Amino acid sequence: METIQQDMLLETAWKHFSDPALAPLLRSLLDKSPYDRDAIKRLIELDPSSAKPYVIRAVCDPKEAMPLEDVGGLPEATLPEVDSCLGDLLKSAPPRPNDHRWTTRAILAARFASPAILPAVRAGWIDPAQDGPVLALLLRYAPAEATAKIESTSGNRSNTFYTINKVFESRHATFPQQLLTLLRHDLTEGSDEKAITAAHELSQGGEPQDRALLEQRLERLHRGGFLSSDAMTKQQNALENDLMSSLRNANAWSLTDAELEELGRYCTSETCRNYAKPREDRVGKDTSKL
Repeated sequence: METIQQDMLLETAWKHFSDPALAPLLRSLLDKSPYDRDAIKRLIELDPSSAKPYVIRAVCDPKEAMPLEDVGGLPEATLPEVDSCLGDLLKSAPPRPNDHRWTTRAILAARFASPAILPAVRAGWIDPAQDGPVLALLLRYAPAEATAKIESTSGNRSNTFYTINKVFESRHATFPQQLLTLLRHDLTEGSDEKAITAAHELSQGGEPQDRALLEQRLERLHRGGFLSSDAMTKQQNALENDLMSSLRNANAWSLTDAELEELGRYCTSETCRNYAKPREDRVGKDTSKL
């Protein structure tokens, strides 16, 4: 098969040709090109058990850093086989802040490694720019330490949580109770800024019952009697919009269109009301996540 035909099959036309009978072809492609990202992703979809050794080889590659998006679908919760190779690659601090290869491998460690990798990762963790993937790993194996670090972080935590969310979504896991306790406190008792972050994170890595906390914070805001967004502070307006967005786009729960519409009855801004619209009303847009 020519390269261009292969690319078309594995990318644009895959949904039309996906079939378990293609697994041998994908294994053959990976035997020749171990870092073929499309081939390994499709083999995981078709035959995850036979994909496992190829995933281990790709994750351990000392030259290339395989993105989580291409291997995270493997159903195994952990791959202790990658502890040694990833540990060797992560124990030295990266040559520069935001080093792509170090970060990508640390994300893979957070997804697949066992607790045995912790000393190596701690040794290479010297800069706040590395916090996201390392905290994703610590939330798994040292959740109290990770939560304390997150709580002590000043300023915007969005970059850190972006990576944490990727790892936990790949694992199909909820956040540990220590982090959930912190986020619930920030949502119910914290400033508007903290509540915005906490609402989004609970909607992604929280539990179904956390939905009620978001609704209560929204109700508390609306009890202020604001008749329009102009009567709100900029931060209050952002809180209203973000609470509605988090309620609508949650991974931790789902709302019916009727429930969304009811929540939006007291919205003061067009943006908030937009998040409350039934999904079928959003013509021409992806309505599953808005």
